Amino acid sequence: MAGGYRGFARDGRPYSPEEWPIWRVLARHGESRAQQAPRPPANRYEYAQPGELVHLDAKKLGRFWQVGKHVLGGKRRNPNAGWQHAHVAVDDHSRWAMVELRPAEDAESCTSFLSSVISAYSEQGITIRRVMTDNGAGYRSRRFRALVAKHGIRHIRTKPYTPRTNGKAEAFIRILQREWAYAFIYPSSAHRARALHGWVRWYNQHRPHGSLDGHPPINRISHAARSYT
Repeated sequence: MAGGYRGFARDGRPYSPEEWPIWRVLARHGESRAQQAPRPPANRYEYAQPGELVHLDAKKLGRFWQVGKHVLGGKRRNPNAGWQHAHVAVDDHSRWAMVELRPAEDAESCTSFLSSVISAYSEQGITIRRVMTDNGAGYRSRRFRALVAKHGIRHIRTKPYTPRTNGKAEAFIRILQREWAYAFIYPSSAHRARALHGWVRWYNQHRPHGSLDGHPPINRISHAARSYT
């Protein structure tokens, strides 16, 4: 068509040049979408000792009673199977990780998981100084606040809509999904749950970590435990 594509109005007649919708003009010139602001550079940091900062987060995972869509190619997940939530804790210095499956991300689940984390660190002779979480309701609850206050832990919350602030937990969750949750064809979510403990043990004691010069997280935990005794 002479003069380029004009499009049509709702009554079926062609748009005149004066009537072209502005977005069509912008689209022709590759300017139909606003340019995104450049992403700010990553704020990379590492605390000097285990326990100085522990990152907390949770990931929602679907339950299933039989092999589902990831294997059968689009088949729906088992109806009414429900959900389970992988609560994770990652030490900022050592990358030592803990994972527990709980029924929700509510105040009870978040608080009881942190209590388990505090106990596990104490067994290693390590005191938790700070925890970092997102702004989920479970982390903002009175129960959670009471627990961190009881142990003298400073609670740092991430800036809204910036999950990269809690990047070490986010990165660990991606590894958890790739190497545990979706790495094998589990007959059911119960089988997947039974495999979790062994995978976490392998991650902490044997898996090489790039930011630790190829060593597993337990190396830094062990060094810290010896220095405290």
